[in-house]
Amino acid sequence: MKNPLFYITTGFAIILAFSVQGQVNSWSVSLTSQGEGSESINKMETDDSGNIFISGSYSGSENVMIGDVLLEPQGSLFLDSFFGKLSPSGEPQWIHPLGDPGTVFLAVRDFTVDDEGFSYVLIFVVPFVADLPLSFEFAGLTLNHLPGAGDTSILVKINQDGNGIWSKTLTGDASSVANANLTLLSDGNILVSGNFIGEAQFDEISLFSDGGAGLDLFAAKLDVNDDFVWANRFGSVELDQFVVAEPADDGGYFMSGYWSGEEFSIGGLTVTNDNPVIGGNFDRWIAKLDLDGVGEWLVREASLGDEAEAVLKTTSDGGVMAVSYAYDPIEIGDQSFETGAIAASKYDDGGNLAFVKELIAPEVGANSELLFLEGDGDTFFLSTSFASNTIEIGGEVFENQGGESGSYDGLLLEIDSEGDVTDGFSYGGDDQDYFTPAVLLPSGDLLISGAFSSSEITLGETTLVNSGEFTSDFFIANLSLPLGLFESSFNRSNLLIYPNPAVDNIQISGQLQNGTPALVRIYTLEGRLIDEIVRTAKPNNLIDVSHLQTGAYLIEWVQGNDQFVGKFLKN
Repeated sequence: MKNPLFYITTGFAIILAFSVQGQVNSWSVSLTSQGEGSESINKMETDDSGNIFISGSYSGSENVMIGDVLLEPQGSLFLDSFFGKLSPSGEPQWIHPLGDPGTVFLAVRDFTVDDEGFSYVLIFVVPFVADLPLSFEFAGLTLNHLPGAGDTSILVKINQDGNGIWSKTLTGDASSVANANLTLLSDGNILVSGNFIGEAQFDEISLFSDGGAGLDLFAAKLDVNDDFVWANRFGSVELDQFVVAEPADDGGYFMSGYWSGEEFSIGGLTVTNDNPVIGGNFDRWIAKLDLDGVGEWLVREASLGDEAEAVLKTTSDGGVMAVSYAYDPIEIGDQSFETGAIAASKYDDGGNLAFVKELIAPEVGANSELLFLEGDGDTFFLSTSFASNTIEIGGEVFENQGGESGSYDGLLLEIDSEGDVTDGFSYGGDDQDYFTPAVLLPSGDLLISGAFSSSEITLGETTLVNSGEFTSDFFIANLSLPLGLFESSFNRSNLLIYPNPAVDNIQISGQLQNGTPALVRIYTLEGRLIDEIVRTAKPNNLIDVSHLQTGAYLIEWVQGNDQFVGKFLKN
């Protein structure tokens, strides 16, 4: 594998070039954490202006720097949480810590950001003493956990400046609402989903579980006026676990979860478990529901033991891509997958299985707990990690930098609309290193995140040093190229743009096709063509940029079937 090339400043990593599968790809702005404990990113989203929203965790007994922002320990027995906003270039705008010194577990469970830049955050509260009243501060609001309530989910709305506007407690008396998630739907409404026992409250709407021993599932819709307009209970008479949702283009949504027992029902549709085992043998379900929560189709993916939810992403033809880890052997369609495999299945807009393919073989040792999927409907990016010494995926060999099996390296795979792996890259050091969520920016850039426990990780010519012993730091990096860059046939592994920044001229340096005519195009970052030149002279790699205004530009270099796209700054 080729290694990335990083340039580092204190607290930030500015990534100027990244070599992937023999290609040179332009990167910019990365944020790192620095602390004596463990830090990680759990989720990232962006708004229409390109601002970046992040949530994550850090040790509750240690200070941590996120960029230039100091988060002090909140005193939690486990980990503290945080939720914050970064500018499009990665500078922290505001970050809210969340934690409590020993009486309760608090966490930012999930969040989403609407089209106006307002964020909706779910706070998960687990009391250690059920009858103890509790108040805590978050985003300028005082939030309360009611005496007698169990696990509690609280929904908070925050404005663009980081100030809390309102909060809604979703848990009734002597009840528990857990594993809740937020999904921004295509019509601007927000879906809240999760599982509960007892009573779940959504403004004036109350749902009650069926009284069985297992958890029930719920979905509720919050409209653009911040009012809940409906809420539905669904599931089986046994144990129902975890639900994830993904917006569909028609205002509806896809959902996935898993259940034990004979039957599972959602939105008026029912599927049957052919081999029910009470409290075990979880089967996975995937469903499409309309904007009112009525089921359009429901499918079952069968397991021979425990199973889990899939991560979902809508496809451009109205279907859904589902990627899942096999905790036990599993059957999808007419194919079987062994424990440890990661598979991709696609369902069309009518719920028909279009294909199912193995992405990662069981012997790879993929991490079952860290599986994230991002994409634009045609190209998808899977973030995970692997523990074997070497793996081969799509004809490419990835080497574990830890030197022994069991040391995780981060792995990012590109997947096309047919479920085939078209490219990927990995990174790692001498310990446990992971990729965490990725998100597509409005510009088409890919923002990735990762966490590394290695004492240091060498990326190209630069080394990132872990700020503590037996700890992990995280990083966020922006891949500043449009989608499809991995599909380029360009195979020159060491092309660089220099000087960068430039004043009068830039040069493309590396294994060029000397003497071969080159087509050069220069674009703004918004994709507007500024200049187009055909170079035939020897050497033909010197480009005049003296006429350009100060700013950042993309340059495309084409020779025959080879293509290179990079980014440079003009002073």
